[in-house]
Amino acid sequence: MYHAWILDDLLDVRHLFEACPPDARECASEVSKCIERMARYLGQIVHPDGEIPLFNDSQLDVTRPTSQILSDAETPATNSGRSATEVRALSDTGYAIIRDFASRSFLIFDCGPLGPDYQPGHGHSDVLSYELALHGQRVIVDTGVSSYEPGPERHYERSTAAHNTIRVDRCEQAEIWGSFRVGRRPAVGRIRCGENDGCQFVRGAHLGYQRLGVIHSRAIIRLNNNSWVFVDSLRGKGRHKLESFIHFHPAIQVQPCTDVHTSSAETMVPRWILQFGGLRYLLLTSGSGTTTQTRAWYSPGFAIRLPQCVIHWTWEGQLPATILYALAPEGASPITVRHLANSTGIELHKVFVPLD
Repeated sequence: MYHAWILDDLLDVRHLFEACPPDARECASEVSKCIERMARYLGQIVHPDGEIPLFNDSQLDVTRPTSQILSDAETPATNSGRSATEVRALSDTGYAIIRDFASRSFLIFDCGPLGPDYQPGHGHSDVLSYELALHGQRVIVDTGVSSYEPGPERHYERSTAAHNTIRVDRCEQAEIWGSFRVGRRPAVGRIRCGENDGCQFVRGAHLGYQRLGVIHSRAIIRLNNNSWVFVDSLRGKGRHKLESFIHFHPAIQVQPCTDVHTSSAETMVPRWILQFGGLRYLLLTSGSGTTTQTRAWYSPGFAIRLPQCVIHWTWEGQLPATILYALAPEGASPITVRHLANSTGIELHKVFVPLD
């Protein structure tokens, strides 16, 4: 949000320099170089609807529409005419993206640090969280932020439970208090991304639970039928309680899947049906534990709290452990998972996925 805000300010600054006497043209040229870089980055992280993700303290109603800002910067927000799939790590900011232009599907994965160490006040407990859009519709979303005022709402919106990630032993990823205070914060591993047999993947690691003796790695894989698989690998020793949170956009209807059947122990099990825009997707799981449907809120702007559905997956047991869930179009081929002995990966839909 602040990136878009400052980019919009720089567009005004450039216009002012262009209106000044000829000796200001050089200044306008320097500002244009900054605008070009900032617009290129912003264009890479917007959703198919042309707007920003809601990571950290972002809202959708603070700046001009992002598509207008990018248009004035002469940078298109999307490349809808292309049919290719893009996978990219934006290592300087700690994000990774997968974008499928044909289906207008988009994933942005937050696998970087909580924020700059010299100013972490806008940071949230959201390491290895993500947002996902399918067919132009935001489906899995960040909670957003409805207020900067201190209180339980502000604390929840910065908490681990408000993001699409894993909580271990009910401990927060970061030590947050007040409205803009952060103490102990998580370390992160290297961002990796790539493509294998027509499937794209991004991967990151959260090292902040090391004080509990736990390291959390997450890989997200897009299969060539527009199914998305989320693989969480928890390494460590001892018994721990794991909680995974999945927050859905208010436009997504979520209901239990009553017709549950599998063809083998390696096939992911459908648990929930997602409906939006005349489409139906299945939320499938692999592994033990309990999934329940709870309620929370989605805040695309200040003082806005829209009711949303949250799937809460709870598992308790001995580490190491690997838990998986997936979103797949209804009617797509079953997703099979093979845990390979003495290996640091799994075979997913006959494609090897490294976990370490």
